[in-house]
Amino acid sequence: MAIFTLNAVPAIRNKPVSGFTSTTMNLMASVIPRRQVEARNTAELAAHAYAFGTEAAQQPKGTSFVIMVCIARGHRKFRGFDAANDRKEFHNETWLRSEA
Repeated sequence: MAIFTLNAVPAIRNKPVSGFTSTTMNLMASVIPRRQVEARNTAELAAHAYAFGTEAAQQPKGTSFVIMVCIARGHRKFRGFDAANDRKEFHNETWLRSEA
């Protein structure tokens, strides 16, 4: 079983400029304190990330953020982690809002 750190980082998706969008993140801040979770596979980690994001979305309501999922030092990612992360299976941008 691997240990992962979940972090809810304040972020906002910027308006498209010349067809490109960007995301501005405050990497030095957290919406709620980071949390370490144990997971055996991508489905279990996705459930932890969704619960963490749901909790972060309540503090304060309407906050725009992304979920960052990192492997804890000394642990190994399980097979399929990188592909699942690339496919946003860990709800990375579920609570990301676009600039008005």
